[in-house]
Amino acid sequence: MAKGKEYVYLLLRLLQPLPYAALGEENRHFIPTLRLDGVEATIDFILVKKEHATRRRESLQQGEGHFLIRLDSDSLDMGRAQQIVDIISAAIVVVAPGDLLDRDLIVVPIPVELVSFDGSFYKVYEGDILALGQAEPIWKYFDEVGLRLELSSGMMFPGSTHEEIWGLLSVFVDQSLRKAALLYLESLRAYPVVLCAEERLQIDLYQPPPSLRDQTALENAFHQAFKAVEVLLGGPLPKEDRKLQHKLFKLKLKPDTELSRNKILIEIVREVEAARDRRAAHGKPYQEPFAFWEVAESQRLARFMITEIGRNTRDWEV
Repeated sequence: MAKGKEYVYLLLRLLQPLPYAALGEENRHFIPTLRLDGVEATIDFILVKKEHATRRRESLQQGEGHFLIRLDSDSLDMGRAQQIVDIISAAIVVVAPGDLLDRDLIVVPIPVELVSFDGSFYKVYEGDILALGQAEPIWKYFDEVGLRLELSSGMMFPGSTHEEIWGLLSVFVDQSLRKAALLYLESLRAYPVVLCAEERLQIDLYQPPPSLRDQTALENAFHQAFKAVEVLLGGPLPKEDRKLQHKLFKLKLKPDTELSRNKILIEIVREVEAARDRRAAHGKPYQEPFAFWEVAESQRLARFMITEIGRNTRDWEV
């Protein structure tokens, strides 16, 4: 890697949605450029083409519609590029969480000279990326076979879903809200109880965990969801209800909002906190396993607070 070399970042595992992914030469075929001023970055459409073509054959070339992250500074900065990926992941968690349960979005740096712009969209050739020298930072993340597979695959949302996700990105520029959303994602990855319950899969919220493995997964899922709540509230919960109410009001959350089973928001916060505290008591020789319903309640609470705080930050629909 040459000193002072300039880079842009190719987002992998998320493709342009239909109908935007339809090949064409007009801007209307692609998701519009998105500017994220809070993190000094721009997200553009880029077509990854399979091979170079003559001018005569250019319009017939096939490729995959990906996304290109351009930072205001062109110097290599994977930390900032990953920050953009986290913002996108946080928005997906709110709109379509099931799609991230078994995968992460990733970003790889490519030299800016490989990318061209013809007035409508950016493009890069797969062969040029695969031919990069071994000193290039892209090879810290992939070997050639793995990268080739990633360049030609990925998840794709319907156009309306993708627009909804893209509309939330500016909301998750906020670091606390983004961290809470990613903790909620980790809770779902440990055990997606709330998703299973809402999709009416075969799960009885009031049955005991059938195995030690389930108990461990439920414990992790509960704690990640509760951490999300604590992040949003700025740390450990105050013991006095008056102070907790004040924190909720500061987030524009109404403590008396009815959420489930005729319980209001502040009651559920305290109920989830009590479930955590019972297991955290010192000197207990036996720790009571978390129940499915307790984990579902903690996940619903985290999701509600994330979406409501986001909605109060900016108008959005979930």
